[in-house]
Amino acid sequence: MNTRYQFIVFNKAKTGYSIQTVIESLAKELNISPEKLAQSLAKKPLVLKQNLTKKEALRYKQFAEKIGIFYKIIADSSTHQNSVIEAEDMAASTNADKMSCPKCGTVQDKAEQCSNCGVYIRLVAA
Repeated sequence: MNTRYQFIVFNKAKTGYSIQTVIESLAKELNISPEKLAQSLAKKPLVLKQNLTKKEALRYKQFAEKIGIFYKIIADSSTHQNSVIEAEDMAASTNADKMSCPKCGTVQDKAEQCSNCGVYIRLVAA
């Protein structure tokens, strides 16, 4: 059975990016209004696409990296029970300067503290 993936985006821009610019870029790509997208993202993380192949998920990963939005790629529960796959794990080449938070899964530049949930990485990972 081939694993299929969900692509999820969060209402958070990466360092150096404006959340407003990120939302505008994503809204343009999805052909919806930035206001509607901002409202959806304000409520909870948004499952942008479902039932993606690994190749399709990687294409969305590249787009998310380009526009600077936080994202997560998750194996669909219907094809792969309870498996969470971080974007860096799926890429053919990983970036040694990145890490994912052990608590919330946010992918970010290596740091002592998570930029999303604020947890100190070394305390949770221990």
